[in-house]
Amino acid sequence: MIVDREVEGNVSEQKQPEEYLDGLITQSDVIKFLAQNTVLMRQEPLFQKTLRELMLGQRKPLILSQSAISSDAFIEMADKGFDSAAVVDNSGKLIANISAADLKGLTRRNCVILSDPLENFLNRDWRRGWWAKPICVDLNDPLFFVVLQFVSSKVHRMYIVDDDGKPVGEVNHLDILKILLKIV
Repeated sequence: MIVDREVEGNVSEQKQPEEYLDGLITQSDVIKFLAQNTVLMRQEPLFQKTLRELMLGQRKPLILSQSAISSDAFIEMADKGFDSAAVVDNSGKLIANISAADLKGLTRRNCVILSDPLENFLNRDWRRGWWAKPICVDLNDPLFFVVLQFVSSKVHRMYIVDDDGKPVGEVNHLDILKILLKIV
């Protein structure tokens, strides 16, 4: 949060709404800034390292079957502390990504879709053009490439899949920001 006032000491919770709010800097803003400064990224050795070298993409994603009931899938995400999940077909291949953002557009009239399998829930979005196949990267891709992929695809998460197309890892904006904080 960017405020137009002097901030002293540690940041703490406000007892009342902020009066001097000028804007917000999001994780996406930082990733976009990096992509807009490719010359600097090319000069920084960190961005030439691969995801494997940086130990990124190692975290196992939450994996849900396309046949899982949609409401149960969102509850499982919340219960397990995930903000998204990889959706797989019956053979375990990655077919989609779901997150709380996918609940946009639900109303009392159409919320019955939450009692259907994820496959139907995803088809609802496919028809409206909201859905796109998840982006996958390789552990041997350099961080430079991954940052550019995030910006060009406008996603917050990318998956690492095995030779059979099954999700084995994920990388997100926060992972990249944590790496950047280590070098500052």
